[in-house]
Amino acid sequence: MIEFIPATLIFFIELYLLILWFKSRRNKDGKDAKICLYGFLIGQIYIFYETAVVSRTGQPASGSLEQKMLMARFLLGASLGGLFTIMGLFYLSFGIFPRRK
Repeated sequence: MIEFIPATLIFFIELYLLILWFKSRRNKDGKDAKICLYGFLIGQIYIFYETAVVSRTGQPASGSLEQKMLMARFLLGASLGGLFTIMGLFYLSFGIFPRRK
């Protein structure tokens, strides 16, 4: 269970960033794009960390408990990072193609 500590830590950091993002959108203070970028970067660093761990320890056998734990850690740590990735793509597309009034 000690393997879940980094994933849980990343999840709570990204959850905090998501709450900050909602507050920033409500207050219209202009920090929402930076918060989205930070969430994206943290998610990508976590994905890199998990792939480094798997390459160091080896691929777990299909259907084993280790593989299920790997998928649970990956889902816990990378789910909000994926959400920040999608939101960041919207920021990029609206920045390149501005809305007409």
